Amino acid sequence: MATGRHRRLQASRRRELEAEAAEKAPRRRTGPVAPWMVAAVVAVLVFSGVTAGYVVAARGGCDGTPTTLSVVTSPDQVDVVRKLATTWEDGEPSVDGRCARIEVTGESSRDVAAALSPDWQRTADGVTRPDVWMPDSSSWLLSAARREDAAPLVSGERTSVASSPVVMAVPRPMAEALGWPSKQISWSDFVGMHFRNQTWKDFGHADWGPIKLGMSEPTTSTAGLLSLVPISDRNGDDKISLDEAKALLVFSRSVVDRQPDSSGWYEKLAEAPDEKAALKTISVFPSLEHDIAAYNQNDPAVKLVPLYPGEGTVFADYPYATLNAGWVDSFRRQVAAAFLDHLQSSSSQRVYGEAGFRTPDKSTRYAGSTLGELGFSEEIGAVARNVGSAATVDRTVVYWTALERTTTFLAVVDTSGSMVEPLGDKTRMQVVQEAAIKAISLFDENSHVGLWQFSTNLVGSQDWRQVMPLTRAGSTDKATGKPFREVGIQKVLALRPGGNTGLYDTVLAAYQYMQKNWKPRQLNLVVVLTDGKNQDDNGISRSELLSRLRNTAQPDRPVQVITLGLGDTVDEKELGEISAATGGKSYKAKDADDLERLWLATILGETPPR
Repeated sequence: MATGRHRRLQASRRRELEAEAAEKAPRRRTGPVAPWMVAAVVAVLVFSGVTAGYVVAARGGCDGTPTTLSVVTSPDQVDVVRKLATTWEDGEPSVDGRCARIEVTGESSRDVAAALSPDWQRTADGVTRPDVWMPDSSSWLLSAARREDAAPLVSGERTSVASSPVVMAVPRPMAEALGWPSKQISWSDFVGMHFRNQTWKDFGHADWGPIKLGMSEPTTSTAGLLSLVPISDRNGDDKISLDEAKALLVFSRSVVDRQPDSSGWYEKLAEAPDEKAALKTISVFPSLEHDIAAYNQNDPAVKLVPLYPGEGTVFADYPYATLNAGWVDSFRRQVAAAFLDHLQSSSSQRVYGEAGFRTPDKSTRYAGSTLGELGFSEEIGAVARNVGSAATVDRTVVYWTALERTTTFLAVVDTSGSMVEPLGDKTRMQVVQEAAIKAISLFDENSHVGLWQFSTNLVGSQDWRQVMPLTRAGSTDKATGKPFREVGIQKVLALRPGGNTGLYDTVLAAYQYMQKNWKPRQLNLVVVLTDGKNQDDNGISRSELLSRLRNTAQPDRPVQVITLGLGDTVDEKELGEISAATGGKSYKAKDADDLERLWLATILGETPPR
């Protein structure tokens, strides 16, 4: 007997069927999808293969050579649109008394967005040119519209023909071990497990191994992009604050498996010989809901369930957009409008539903038999979010790209005697230590991190001491067997204030050290944190420091010095000149929270808000 969510779904389904039966003009009903069609849809949804064009003709009562309407869809809906093109032909339509035919081709939404151009020939880089473009999400239209040459092409109206929420795909036994379905589970839950070093052993299943969070590339994957939007823009204001960037950074550091799109995990899961092997493949990854439905219909070794994240659920809206292009004449626009009417009919919506898609208004009324008992819900249990602007899409991609970039990061910390002065209810040293410890956990495992301290005469007449050389963040200390992060935290906590501020000699030495240890394809940074100004009269002068920094800079091996001033005793002009000489920035932190945000911004390679 159906209970809870499934009973509500079935009741809703009955009401909708009764309403459809009362329609004044009944439509021809379509039969159930044949097994070969289900297999074809699954193959496209799961493996996202490139599909060839498919042509149907509108032949009833028309004259002349047929005009072709090129309809390019995302691969996951191409079989559905082909079937609906066939039923449109079976109705023997006539468009203004003229013959038309529809050519349906499946292409990656990202590839079409990249190829859009007013000069597009029949194909561009192997991508078919559309008259009508049906991507899986309007985010690709927004992204394309950011390009000046492509914006006019996608400036017309767009109409959603289906929808599918972006969910967390989790093997059912794992979801149940975490408390599903009575407990709502979010991305943040998996992030917490990662930073607590939890494994499935902590949930009574040691044989499942580590908890593996996967993420698909947002520049190529709709599920990857849309799953990041509620994390990067939690309050939905179409902006990404530094706190939201921090949440995105923490999430990024929790990811252990990266794929171009969700099909990579579906392939691995489909190839698993048994449940044990499947459960060791992946624990959670972003997916469109209908992809899970299609995968489950293929009787896999372990079924997946969709978890609707508490951060908010973004829907792929499957827009239908007739391009405002020179090659789309008025007759093709009429054909496009007629075919859109057909796609919006209840019979066509049933075909979408049988393939696991929701309606444009996010209802499961035509997908109940497909989604009903497989863990899917009419109520998603979280706020439905929209992608409000191209700026949100762009910023999410830009931030994620920055987060995926590894960093070579040398922290140079002032340990002069003034660091015992209070800042709020803690000493300046304690504030710095706490911020540094939080930062240590945020570095990518392939980043290299080092720590120096400085005051005066720390090593003989030398003002600085190397506390920890540049070390890969994912490494283990050979002497102690402890992971880098644990060793780094111990080193930070051992710092003790004393002496004066030997700033200039230290900055030059740190800059030269980073030049010698410069790493390609990484952001190479020296981050100097101080609460004062130079107090070493026996060292180099400010003018000599600035001159040597400029003269030793290597444009093909850039190293930036970022200076962070703490408290009211810093010389902001002094720090600004030092950073500017290397192309870096200088900032002042007024309190502990400010310092944490500034430190985070340097890791991100972003300019913090003032």
